[in-house]
Amino acid sequence: MASNACPGCAKEISNKKGACPHCGHPMAEGPNPVATEVTGREWKLVRLIGGLLMVTAAVAWAGKSSDAGMVFFLGCVIYLAGRLGAWRTRN
Repeated sequence: MASNACPGCAKEISNKKGACPHCGHPMAEGPNPVATEVTGREWKLVRLIGGLLMVTAAVAWAGKSSDAGMVFFLGCVIYLAGRLGAWRTRN
Protein backbone atom coordinates (compact mmCIF):
# COMPACT_ATOMS: atom_id res chain seq x y z
CA MET A 1 0.00 0.00 0.00
CA ALA A 2 1.48 3.33 -1.06
CA SER A 3 1.35 6.20 1.37
CA ASN A 4 2.01 9.91 1.34
CA ALA A 5 2.64 12.51 4.01
CA CYS A 6 -0.38 14.71 4.70
CA PRO A 7 0.36 18.39 3.91
CA GLY A 8 -1.78 19.45 6.86
CA CYS A 9 -0.46 17.28 9.73
CA ALA A 10 2.51 15.45 8.14
CA LYS A 11 1.19 12.01 9.17
CA GLU A 12 1.48 9.09 6.77
CA ILE A 13 -1.83 8.18 5.11
CA SER A 14 -2.89 6.06 2.15
CA ASN A 15 -2.70 7.79 -1.21
CA LYS A 16 -6.15 6.39 -2.01
CA LYS A 17 -7.85 8.57 0.58
CA GLY A 18 -9.64 11.73 -0.54
CA ALA A 19 -8.87 13.52 2.73
CA CYS A 20 -6.64 12.97 5.74
CA PRO A 21 -8.50 10.97 8.43
CA HIS A 22 -6.52 12.78 11.14
CA CYS A 23 -6.91 16.46 10.23
CA GLY A 24 -9.38 16.40 7.28
CA HIS A 25 -7.02 18.12 4.85
CA PRO A 26 -8.06 17.31 1.25
CA MET A 27 -5.52 15.32 -0.70
CA ALA A 28 -4.50 16.42 -4.17
CA GLU A 29 -4.93 12.98 -5.70
CA GLY A 30 -8.13 11.68 -4.19
CA PRO A 31 -10.36 9.03 -5.72
CA ASN A 32 -12.20 10.03 -8.87
CA PRO A 33 -15.86 10.85 -8.35
CA VAL A 34 -18.32 8.43 -9.91
CA ALA A 35 -20.55 9.92 -12.58
CA THR A 36 -24.24 9.42 -11.91
CA GLU A 37 -27.05 9.42 -14.39
CA VAL A 38 -29.06 12.62 -14.29
CA THR A 39 -32.16 11.31 -16.04
CA GLY A 40 -35.14 11.48 -13.73
CA ARG A 41 -37.29 8.50 -12.83
CA GLU A 42 -40.37 10.03 -14.37
CA TRP A 43 -38.81 9.98 -17.84
CA LYS A 44 -37.74 6.38 -17.39
CA LEU A 45 -41.31 5.52 -16.46
CA VAL A 46 -42.64 7.30 -19.57
CA ARG A 47 -40.22 5.33 -21.76
CA LEU A 48 -41.21 2.09 -20.03
CA ILE A 49 -44.91 2.75 -20.71
CA GLY A 50 -44.16 3.53 -24.35
CA GLY A 51 -42.09 0.37 -24.70
CA LEU A 52 -44.80 -1.76 -23.12
CA LEU A 53 -47.38 -0.31 -25.51
CA MET A 54 -45.14 -1.16 -28.47
CA VAL A 55 -44.66 -4.75 -27.26
CA THR A 56 -48.39 -5.11 -26.62
CA ALA A 57 -49.13 -3.81 -30.11
CA ALA A 58 -46.65 -6.24 -31.66
CA VAL A 59 -48.34 -9.14 -29.91
CA ALA A 60 -51.77 -7.85 -30.97
CA TRP A 61 -50.51 -7.39 -34.52
CA ALA A 62 -49.55 -11.06 -34.62
CA GLY A 63 -53.11 -11.84 -33.55
CA LYS A 64 -54.45 -9.79 -36.48
CA SER A 65 -55.92 -7.02 -34.30
CA SER A 66 -57.20 -4.03 -36.25
CA ASP A 67 -56.07 -1.47 -33.65
CA ALA A 68 -52.51 -2.75 -33.28
CA GLY A 69 -51.06 -0.17 -35.66
CA MET A 70 -52.54 2.73 -33.72
CA VAL A 71 -51.37 1.31 -30.37
CA PHE A 72 -47.87 0.82 -31.79
CA PHE A 73 -47.80 4.40 -33.08
CA LEU A 74 -49.01 5.69 -29.71
CA GLY A 75 -46.30 3.66 -27.96
CA CYS A 76 -43.65 5.13 -30.25
CA VAL A 77 -44.85 8.67 -29.58
CA ILE A 78 -44.87 8.12 -25.80
CA TYR A 79 -41.43 6.50 -25.88
CA LEU A 80 -39.96 9.34 -27.95
CA ALA A 81 -41.57 11.88 -25.62
CA GLY A 82 -39.78 10.19 -22.74
CA ARG A 83 -36.46 10.29 -24.59
CA LEU A 84 -36.86 13.94 -25.54
CA GLY A 85 -37.99 14.89 -22.03
CA ALA A 86 -34.95 13.20 -20.49
CA TRP A 87 -32.65 14.89 -22.99
CA ARG A 88 -34.24 18.29 -22.38
CA THR A 89 -33.95 18.11 -18.59
CA ARG A 90 -30.35 16.83 -18.76
CA ASN A 91 -29.10 19.72 -20.88
